Amino acid sequence: MQMYKILDLCGPHCVSIEEGEKVRKIIVENLSNGKTIELDFDGVQTLTSSFLNSAIGRLYGEFEKSKIENAIKVKGLDKSDEALMAIVIKNAIEFYAKDPKAREAAKDVIKDLKEDS
Repeated sequence: MQMYKILDLCGPHCVSIEEGEKVRKIIVENLSNGKTIELDFDGVQTLTSSFLNSAIGRLYGEFEKSKIENAIKVKGLDKSDEALMAIVIKNAIEFYAKDPKAREAAKDVIKDLKEDS
């Protein structure tokens, strides 16, 4: 299992969509290669839903829920950040489940982002 310290990747304030996208790309690379990872949030002082939606929520438009849950472990969150993460995940699951076209649109956006990189 590969461990990633979010503090090292993004600093103590994880607030922007761009920072979340950096983490999402790492996760996608690992999941696509069948690897498991651990995200360590120890030392992160500020965590926003924008960051988590970009880093975690969008994954539910790309991968099956079971694959995400089996491949990603999270540690180092305080109680309020755990609650925020749970809300982001719940909302993402509901969003992608309600609208299968949204899942395809998300894949198209991700493909376009990869081509622009």
